[in-house]
Amino acid sequence: LRHHALTLIEWIVTYKPSAVKRHNMLPAIMAVVFPVCAEVVDEDERDDLAVTPHQYAADLLLVMSESLPSRAVFEAAAPYISQYLQMDDAPHKKAALAAIAVLADACSVAMRPHLPQLLGHVLACFQVPDKEVYMTACIVVNAFAENLVPDIIAYHAQVVPVLFTALQSPDPVVQRKGLLTLEVFVANLRDEIRPYLRPLMERLLTLCASGALEVKDVAAATIGSVMEACTKDDFAPFAEATFNVLRPLIHLAGEDEQVAKGRAIESLGLLAKLMGKESFASCIGEVTAAAMTAFDAQGAYCFDLEELALSFFSIVVRCFGNDFAPFVPTLMPHVLKLICAEEYDDNGSLDGSDAAAIAAAAEGMASADAGDDGDADSESAAAGAKEGKDIAIGDDDDDDDDDDDDDDD
Repeated sequence: LRHHALTLIEWIVTYKPSAVKRHNMLPAIMAVVFPVCAEVVDEDERDDLAVTPHQYAADLLLVMSESLPSRAVFEAAAPYISQYLQMDDAPHKKAALAAIAVLADACSVAMRPHLPQLLGHVLACFQVPDKEVYMTACIVVNAFAENLVPDIIAYHAQVVPVLFTALQSPDPVVQRKGLLTLEVFVANLRDEIRPYLRPLMERLLTLCASGALEVKDVAAATIGSVMEACTKDDFAPFAEATFNVLRPLIHLAGEDEQVAKGRAIESLGLLAKLMGKESFASCIGEVTAAAMTAFDAQGAYCFDLEELALSFFSIVVRCFGNDFAPFVPTLMPHVLKLICAEEYDDNGSLDGSDAAAIAAAAEGMASADAGDDGDADSESAAAGAKEGKDIAIGDDDDDDDDDDDDDDD
């Protein structure tokens, strides 16, 4: 019955937004949604229901933020967020954090002036001795890093040390959540990364070398984000160690190891881009051969591995120019096969890294034919599969910022 009631509210918000605004229904809806978000759900109920009421209520917040003026939604939610963050019990804190993560996308413009206060409360939640509160706080920082740039970068001195505590946790689940957040956050840094570079790389390399399998892939991906934030000179002291740690991962063969293998391959492509083809020339054959195995991979994660291998090729073709020409005859049959077999997007174009790899390979061949040195500046086309962030209690997804509807209506 509660599901039906929440569904009715969702339909009204979606199909009758003008009525919701005209009758000022948002405060009444929030008065129902937030208490439901804070409910404690026992394991039996969680197992019996595909979507629990508190998950549905959190999803309803997302629907409201997308269907109604974002400033009005945030202002209606703000009193509950503030109240719940200051309460001592974990369920209320978690509900407030989940609401912030949900609203950070569509309501980002309305949220920006409140970032200092919100961030202070969020970072304080990392000190709460509750695993779910800790991980939901990671989700919020991830949402800030995706949707409140560049504002959030000004707080790097507060954020990075807190996220680093997740990497020190003995729990692989907490490590993974912290790494996913750190991957997004450090990608936005530039010179700001220098004070954290050594301790961060030491820990990331340790997790890649000896961490649990479920953290190796995100640790390798986070190293890639660090490299994109660094200059060549800044990263030079870590280049050799990074190659030596990632190198064994590209030869992983287990079905459940394919994503870690793909992330390592992609990050080695970023290493070649950052340090230059001269420093990578001796191992390009080995890494390319490992990436080629993605096209024959089988199992649940074979498509992830293939996407990450294509991302690698789209990077190194531009990086190596003429020098990649010997590998093109082996690569192109796989790429041409993808042109014929890969799913097309709604516009009739190849999706993501497939199209990037095809374009990069064509560019590399054209460069070789023209006798070009292949060293022209170009942007990385790395866009491999990535696990996204949770935006509601118990749910994982990933979305981009869209502020265009903020003050309309």
